[in-house]
Amino acid sequence: MTAENVYQVELEIQALDRPQLALEIMSTLVEMKIPLNSINARTAKHGRAIINLIIEIRVTKQLSLLINKLKKISGMFLTYFVNNWGGGCLMRVVVQRVKTSAVSVKGTIVAQIDKGLLVFFGGGGSWGGMTKNDVDYLVRKIINLRVLKIKMGN
Repeated sequence: MTAENVYQVELEIQALDRPQLALEIMSTLVEMKIPLNSINARTAKHGRAIINLIIEIRVTKQLSLLINKLKKISGMFLTYFVNNWGGGCLMRVVVQRVKTSAVSVKGTIVAQIDKGLLVFFGGGGSWGGMTKNDVDYLVRKIINLRVLKIKMGN
């Protein structure tokens, strides 16, 4: 495998903290033969676990299959990724459940929602490497995101 056909991807996984969670995630990577470069796991408030992985994938379909398998792990409620797309463009997508949200431009509200999902998208670096297919891929992943209702406390 050459560097030209390998993409380093950072995944952040949030799930209910429980025994064997990291083992199940690692088993999924082993089963799919996905190389792991780095892992950082920690506990957070309200019984959550946050696990950051840096992995190597060959094609975007492999990433899609991995995310779908990770979503099936018990207690999983949020997975997002940071990706260094071919031309050095760094993109981050975070999906957050909100009770209400609004977008304002120069002090004027131009869009707002009540209860729903808020999608934060950030990008930087050289946009020359990002294609319409890359954006379409992200949009499809967000649209098909499975969000579980989990009461996290007050």
